[in-house]
Amino acid sequence: MENITLGSGLFMALDENDKKNIPDDFLRGQSPTFLEYYDYLLQGGFDELDHELLSLFNLSNWWRYSDDDIVGNTLPSSEKDRIVKSLKREYYLANAYCAVNVLRRIFTQPLYDSFVKMSSVYYSTYYQILREIMFDIHQLKNMYRFYVLKDTHYIHSENGAIHAIPLHNTLRQALYGNISFHSFADYESCSSIAIIRQIIELRIRRAIGVLATCQNKSVYPLAMSTVFQILEKYDISFSCRLSSIKLIYEWGNLFIHSGRKDWAWIAFFLEKYLKPLSFGNPPTEKGFNCNDGIKMSKSTLEAIQNDILDDVHKKFPQRDLYRCDPQCVLLDA
Repeated sequence: MENITLGSGLFMALDENDKKNIPDDFLRGQSPTFLEYYDYLLQGGFDELDHELLSLFNLSNWWRYSDDDIVGNTLPSSEKDRIVKSLKREYYLANAYCAVNVLRRIFTQPLYDSFVKMSSVYYSTYYQILREIMFDIHQLKNMYRFYVLKDTHYIHSENGAIHAIPLHNTLRQALYGNISFHSFADYESCSSIAIIRQIIELRIRRAIGVLATCQNKSVYPLAMSTVFQILEKYDISFSCRLSSIKLIYEWGNLFIHSGRKDWAWIAFFLEKYLKPLSFGNPPTEKGFNCNDGIKMSKSTLEAIQNDILDDVHKKFPQRDLYRCDPQCVLLDA
C-alpha cells in the first residue's frame, strides 16, 4: 500500500480479510494491513516517529534516560502524584522515549521476516499491541499539547479504569490460552499490572524469608509499606533499584484498588526491567542462580527479620513471623 503515514496506524487492519470488514469506503482505502504498516516502520517509519516526537518537545536528540529515570518520571505512587506528574514536561518526554524504545525492541526485522511466512492467526496479538501503542502515543501527544503547551484545541482521552469483562477474559486466557475454544484472542495489556505487583510482593517477601505474621495457627497480613521502610535502612544488593521497586509496587496498587490503567508501553517496559529480579542476573561461567537478584549478608537478613518482628510486637505482642526459607544470596553463608 502506498502513502502510509504514522497516523495510518490508527486505522490499521489485521490482514486483507479484516480490511474488507471496514464499512466506510474512505477508511478502508486509508487502512494498511498490519504487515504493511510494520514494513513501513522498518523502512523509515521509526525514524519519522522519532523526528515527530523530538520536534514536538523541541529537542534535537533524546535525553539519555536510564531505566530508573523512566520509572521515576512515568509511574505515579498515588492518584495525586499522577495529576502532578501529568503537568510536567519530563513525564511526557520519559513516556515518549519509553514508547519508542519498546516499539523498536518488539518490532524487529527478524520478527517481521518470520511473520510474512505465517498466517495472520499467529501475529494477531502483535497487531493488537502495535495498534494500542500507536493509539496511546497519539493520546500522549495530545495530552502534552493540552497540559504543558496549554493548547486546548487538542482533544485527548486519559486512561480510565478497566472493566470487569476484559479482566474476566484475561482470566480465561490464563486458564485456556489465547487461542482456544474457551477464551478470546483479544488481550488486555493493563491486566498484567496485577501480576507485576504480585511479582514484587512475593519476590521481596520470599527473599527475606517473611511471608506474613501468625498466632494460634492463624495467618495475618504484613504490610509491604512496613517491609520497604525496614529494607531501606540496610545495605542490600538489588538487581533493580529499591526505590524503583517500591514505586512500581505503589503504582501497581493503584490498578489493584481502582482499576486505573496506564499507557500501553509501560507494562512491556516493566517486564524487561523486572526480569533480573525474577530470574536472577544473567548466567556466568560459574553458573546460574535465580535468587541472585537480591543479595545481603546473613547478619543483615537476621536484623531485617528482627526489625519486622519488633514492629509487629508494638501492636500484637503475641504474634510471630510466618516464615519461609530466604530466597536470596547470603554473601557470608
